[in-house]
Amino acid sequence: AGFGRHEIRQVMEDCRVRLSKDKEKKEMWIFLDEVNTSPDIGWFKELICDHSLDGVKISDQIKIIAACNPYRPRKIQNSEVMNLSDPSSKWVYRVVPLCDTMKEYVWPFGQLSALDEKQYIRAMTKQIKDKFDNNTVIYKKIQQWELKIIEDIDASQSFLRKHLANEFIVSLRDVSRCLNFFYWLMQQYETVLENDNKSPWTGRALNIALGLCYYFRLDDNGRKMYNDIMSQRNKRSFSELLDSEIKNLSESFVIPPQVALHNTLKENLFILFFCVIMLDTLSHRNTKQFHQKLKDNKFHFN
Repeated sequence: AGFGRHEIRQVMEDCRVRLSKDKEKKEMWIFLDEVNTSPDIGWFKELICDHSLDGVKISDQIKIIAACNPYRPRKIQNSEVMNLSDPSSKWVYRVVPLCDTMKEYVWPFGQLSALDEKQYIRAMTKQIKDKFDNNTVIYKKIQQWELKIIEDIDASQSFLRKHLANEFIVSLRDVSRCLNFFYWLMQQYETVLENDNKSPWTGRALNIALGLCYYFRLDDNGRKMYNDIMSQRNKRSFSELLDSEIKNLSESFVIPPQVALHNTLKENLFILFFCVIMLDTLSHRNTKQFHQKLKDNKFHFN
């Protein structure tokens, strides 16, 4: 997204300049991802298949490889309505047709097996843990929870595939997103954990991350089923714990009297808050009072 002709021309020019300074005549590889999401697919065909740009031949030292999203029909659930005015809505991924010439070069790599995906989840969880010093309480906390983190994310991936009627609706990107939320949340409570070995923050951080990446994507029926699965695993109601987090956070906001603070608004505030705060810290002087309100409502962010 946002990477078009101008950017590609700039990349190719940078490559040309670098090659002109290379006395060893090394190969240079360029990888283009999701090329079939661009409506200007013919231009990418020239680049990949004809090995030229704007009609000008590209150096043989430059090798171009690309990936495209699969053309998989989206399974429509009973509660959904097909958008007839949008032809792309029938696909799992928003894609445009490949040129016939490009089809000759396509190689289907398939998808990860359930076992392979779980191995990736395990490795990615370990990477998050290893970002902390192994002498800290927070590292040891994650180590204690490591198996549960892996199992809960794996169960979430499996459930969404089944409930959302398509096995391709979730991927390792969702795992990465969930673990990034979890990592960021654990960073915020690092100081508190050092002084309080009984802090429940690890469990809270995991629930919030699972909620943001999986729970909120489901309809009412899906949420009930997901809650049943996660509650059995945790022996506590997942949705009640998440509702408590939403309630605590919503009480930190100053809501105008004419605005009804209903559940949908609370959820939206909750989701937007975490998406925004991960990109920008609460350091501006106008946010100090809000920061204190967060602490009063059991949210302490560094």
